[in-house]
Amino acid sequence: MRYSRGISNQVSRFVPQAVKRMVKKRFELPVKDQNKNAPSFDLIRASVILVVSSALIAMATSYKLPLSTTYVTFMVAMGASLSDKSWGRESAVYRITGVFSVIGGWFLTAFLAFSVSFILAMAISLTHFWGILALILISLYILYRTQIAHKKRSKEADAEEKEFEDTEALEGQNLYEKCLITVSAVLKTVSSTYQSTINSLIKEDRKKLHQCLDDIIELNNKTKLLKNNVSNVIYRLPIADIEAGQYYVQAIDYLREIAHCMTFISKPSFEHVSNNHKGLLKPQIEEIKKLTSLVVEFLNFVQFVIKENKYTDIDEIISQQQIILAEIADIKKNQMKRIKNTETGTRNTLLYFEILAETKNLLLFTVNMLKAQRDFFRENKNIAKNEFPRL
Repeated sequence: MRYSRGISNQVSRFVPQAVKRMVKKRFELPVKDQNKNAPSFDLIRASVILVVSSALIAMATSYKLPLSTTYVTFMVAMGASLSDKSWGRESAVYRITGVFSVIGGWFLTAFLAFSVSFILAMAISLTHFWGILALILISLYILYRTQIAHKKRSKEADAEEKEFEDTEALEGQNLYEKCLITVSAVLKTVSSTYQSTINSLIKEDRKKLHQCLDDIIELNNKTKLLKNNVSNVIYRLPIADIEAGQYYVQAIDYLREIAHCMTFISKPSFEHVSNNHKGLLKPQIEEIKKLTSLVVEFLNFVQFVIKENKYTDIDEIISQQQIILAEIADIKKNQMKRIKNTETGTRNTLLYFEILAETKNLLLFTVNMLKAQRDFFRENKNIAKNEFPRL
């Protein structure tokens, strides 16, 4: 699909404007006829599909040609859908994928089965015992490599789990320090990845979006590992520090939710660009750029507060959060107006609302995580609660 668009753009540079206008005119929708007896376009298209498919199947059958009635009908429907410009960027990739899936299901699997069986039969026929022995050795080598790969993955998993099973005495103080390092690292990754994801979506940079998605998957794996090992961490805590454990659990839970929010922003963005759907409109780009700037500034401020233990600034953070939430509400209203004026397509709208919704969740979970970290700090330092602003 991407290569087709590239070729189309290059060819379009040499096509005369008169030809472009003529082709465009062929795809213009007719003015709706107020006459109730006017034929429906959907009925006309359905009739064309039925008649053409039946004619082709009947003709091929009369010549004793093998054919798939499903495939013939499918391709006729694909051709008929061109007349109302249904092959737009929002659906073309799925139509083309369907065509290749059908064709590949027949020819590719048949070719692979034929080729592999031919090679194996010829090898055994020409080499006899030595060919059979070579095939057995190849099979054993494949099994060996699979076993090595499995052991490597197991060692990596064990190495990660040992982080939570070391012999270091775990107390409230060093647990807080470990949590502080983890939270700061996650917020730093989220801030940079959020900005990179939105910028890459605006530029429709598939390669960069794929890299962002890989970073988010890695972040998800880390937060999942942290959450899965919460019981081991709590088990190693002394009874006197068990109160601090609950704040650690809360912080890890919110980190996990933040990672999920980033997944639901990054993955749909990558799939949207990968499937060559229509990009963001100019007003959407201006809105999302402003929102991204506010969110990144907010995340960096939260990271600074946590790193420096300046929890007296938490009221200012909440004020920033409310400003951004109000901005998201205004952007949603603008998008609804664009929907009403038929300025955006379905895929564009779904992606835009998904980004706005998950950005809102990201802000909420970040503030909750900040509160948990504040309480963790207060418990760890044994500071009176009235020294901190109550929320």
